[in-house]
Amino acid sequence: MTGPAATGDDLVRVLATLPDPHRLRVVAALAGGRNYVSGLARELGISRALLQVHPKKLEAAGLVSSRLELSDDGKAMKFYEVRPFEARPTPEGIVTAVRTLSDEKGLSRDVERQLDVPARKKAAPTRLRASLHRNASPRRGEQLVPAGIKPVPASATASPPSGSLSS
Repeated sequence: MTGPAATGDDLVRVLATLPDPHRLRVVAALAGGRNYVSGLARELGISRALLQVHPKKLEAAGLVSSRLELSDDGKAMKFYEVRPFEARPTPEGIVTAVRTLSDEKGLSRDVERQLDVPARKKAAPTRLRASLHRNASPRRGEQLVPAGIKPVPASATASPPSGSLSS
């Protein structure tokens, strides 16, 4: 995310990726030179299983790049290296970036304005709570029983017949 061409989506992606402490440690380690997952895990003192997801997320955000290479013994090794980036959000930069944010449809807001897309109306409030309450209420003579539990028949809850188990 370098230069004035960065979009609001780029800013969101970078800012959402960096707050994880493990990812910051990965970026710091890769700033010293490229490395592969096992080497990074040893350098950072964390397991490969925990580490392997972080370089992938950093790559998806455009902060690191990867390259698959073969070692001398024929093993495939994926090397990661930091790509040059600068993430210094300023109020003016955020104002500029917000103008280029995409909506849920993937259209940028600038494109919406150019196409003169009308603003979406807010959905009318639903009566979901009332319908859930109504659907959850037992009918007359029924028991409300959680899923997976068999209801107890009414005959089993009645008092025992006289003469049985009386002491």
